[in-house]
Amino acid sequence: MAEDIENGNSIDQIHEKLFTITDEKILQILSLIARADIDARRIATDPLRPRLVKMRPSRPLIAMRLFAEPFEDLLDHADRYDRTAKRISRSTISMAWKFLMDTSVKLAGADIEKYMRDAPDEEDTGPKLVTFWKLCGEELDSAVSRNPQTFKALATMARRDVYRQLADMGQLLRHSDLQWRIKAELPPKPIGDLIDEDVAVLVEVLQESVRRGADVIELTLRVLMARMARPGDLLEILTKNDIGIPAQEQAILTREMGAQASAHAVQQADHAAAMKQPSPIELIDEVSEVAERIASLQMDGLKGVTVIDEQLNNARNTLRDTVISQIVNGAEPEISGALLDAASMGKSPEQREERLQQAEDHLIALRRAEKYGTTLRIGDVLDKTLKDVSGQIEAQAERAIEDMIDTPKGQRDVEQAKEVLYTSVRMLELSAGSARADALRKRGLTSLNDLTSPDQAKPSATDGLDEIDGYI
Repeated sequence: MAEDIENGNSIDQIHEKLFTITDEKILQILSLIARADIDARRIATDPLRPRLVKMRPSRPLIAMRLFAEPFEDLLDHADRYDRTAKRISRSTISMAWKFLMDTSVKLAGADIEKYMRDAPDEEDTGPKLVTFWKLCGEELDSAVSRNPQTFKALATMARRDVYRQLADMGQLLRHSDLQWRIKAELPPKPIGDLIDEDVAVLVEVLQESVRRGADVIELTLRVLMARMARPGDLLEILTKNDIGIPAQEQAILTREMGAQASAHAVQQADHAAAMKQPSPIELIDEVSEVAERIASLQMDGLKGVTVIDEQLNNARNTLRDTVISQIVNGAEPEISGALLDAASMGKSPEQREERLQQAEDHLIALRRAEKYGTTLRIGDVLDKTLKDVSGQIEAQAERAIEDMIDTPKGQRDVEQAKEVLYTSVRMLELSAGSARADALRKRGLTSLNDLTSPDQAKPSATDGLDEIDGYI
C-alpha cells in the first residue's frame, strides 16, 4: 500500500485495497499523506473513516493543524457543510493556510517547526502557541486581501460565506488566548454537567469576550456551544448571568445562538440519517448526541422563535424516521432469528455467538432510544416494539423447552436446552428488565426437571442461578 502511494497509483486503485489491509498499513498511509493539502488528505482518507473510528490513531502534528486549533470546534467536512449553521468548512483551512504561506513575510520568517516541537510538552506552551496564533490572525486579513482572484469565480452567496469563514478564523486566532483558557480550565468536550467553578470560568470568559467586541462574544459562544453536549445549558447560563450587555441585547443574542445551534442539529441529524450501514450501536451513538442537543434547546428562552421551532422539528423528525427505519423496523425478526440460531446445531459456536451479539446490540439500541422517546416523539412505537420483542423471546424459549420435553429421553440434549434458556433470559433482561427475566429463568429451570433422567439429581428452580448471573 505504501508502494502504491509512492509509485503514484490512482486513488481508485488504492481504495480497492483499503478494506483488506492491516492496521499497520493504515498507519503507514496516514504518515505518507500527512503533509498533503487538506483536500487531498480528505479524498484519500474518506473511505478509511469506518476503520479510523475504531482504531483512533494519534494524528501527526503538522503546521496547518496547529494553525487550525483555535477554530477546530467549528469545523465541518466539506460534504456536510451548511452555511446556515455559521461554521467553517475544512476546505477553507487549506485556502487560508496557502494565503498565509504565499504572502506573509512574518510567518515565512517564523520558526513554525519550533512551535510544533514545543506544543506537546512544555509548561509554557500556552503563551507560545497564542503568540503564533495571534501572528496568524494578524496576517490573515491582509493575506486574503492580496488574493482577490481566488474569489472571483465564486457565486455571490458562496463568496460572502467564504469571506465570513475567513473572518471568523482571523478573529478566533487573534483572540486565541480565550480559546486556550476554555480548553485548559473547562472539562474536555463534550462538556456535560458543570460545577460552580466551571460556571464561574464560563461567565468570566464571556465577560472578557464582551469587552473585546460583539464579534468576539458571538464567536466565543459558538465555540462553547460546539463543545457542549447540551448547548442549551450554556444558553441557560447566559440568561441567568450578567455578562456585561443590556438584558434586551442578551436575550436577542441568546435567540441568535439558539438558531445557530438548532441549524447545526439539523445538519447532525441529516448526517446520522445518511450513515452507510451503521451497526445499531453506532447509529444510536449518533442519534443520542443530536437528541441531547435538541432536548437542551427546548428551553423557555427559545420557545416561540419560529426558525428555531422549525429547525428543531426538522431535526427531530429526521432522527425519528431514522430510528424507526433502522432500529425499530426489523428488530423482532432480527432477535427472533438470533434465538433460533442459538438453538440450531447447524451453526458453529462462533456463528451463534456473533449472531447473538448482533441481537444484543439491537436490543441495547432500542433501550437507549427509550431515553429520547419524548424528545423524538417515538415513545409509543418503542414501547410496543419492546413489548412484542419480549413476548417473542419468552414464547421461543418456552417452545424450545417444550420441544425438548417431547424428544425421546435418549436423544435429549439438556445442556443445549439450558443454553437456550440462558440466552433467552439474557435477552429478556435487556428488553423487559430483570424481574421478568428472572421469572422466565425459574419457569425454565422447573421445566428442565422433566428432562433429567431418574438416576440424576433433578435441578431445582434455583440451580444454575450463579451461571446465569455470570452470563448476565
